[in-house]
Amino acid sequence: MNFTTKLSTAKKFALDLVFPIQCLNCRKKQVWLCKECLKSINISKKKHAHALVTASYHNPILKHAIHVFKYQFIKDLGKPLAELIIHRIKNYESKIMNYALMPVPLHKKRLKWRGFNQAEILANHTAKHFNIPVINNALIRIKHNKPQMQIKNEKTRKQNIIQSFQCIRPDLVKNKNIILIDDVCTTGATLSECRKTLLKSGARNVLSLVLAKT
Repeated sequence: MNFTTKLSTAKKFALDLVFPIQCLNCRKKQVWLCKECLKSINISKKKHAHALVTASYHNPILKHAIHVFKYQFIKDLGKPLAELIIHRIKNYESKIMNYALMPVPLHKKRLKWRGFNQAEILANHTAKHFNIPVINNALIRIKHNKPQMQIKNEKTRKQNIIQSFQCIRPDLVKNKNIILIDDVCTTGATLSECRKTLLKSGARNVLSLVLAKT
């Protein structure tokens, strides 16, 4: 076992002591979200332009789970949260097979702070279920903006995210059908900016799929 592996194991052990593994809602042990509580989260049937939304961010169970996932750094929550996404799109499986998933990228400073990209974890679990590819490192975030969730004005949100992304590997997206994956969406400004950047770089079609909409 190398030093990095030992450090990761020690970190996980420490987290388990501070945050013992139990359902965030009903406190059932050994799972972060039990099947019963996961099923209680209503899956959306609404369609938006170029986007599918999995559930409402105002659901208290989902809202709390996303917060713990992102800000208490519980990566293992990615799998049960991805199960919600999988359930949302299972009826589109035949169409999804023609797409690759792409997580919305974090700026390198935020990635270093969090230690992982929550959208990438969701994308990887979803892609594994459907056996479709994930495109990583083609799209990067070049502006370290104020987080969109902290901006209430829609116009300001759109201005904040303008020219925040760059496609550094157009060869990976050219003529590809892509589904952008993100955890939370409010106005859709971030997804729209990503979509615009990818289309300019030669992507054939770009859709979006989010875990929760505020």
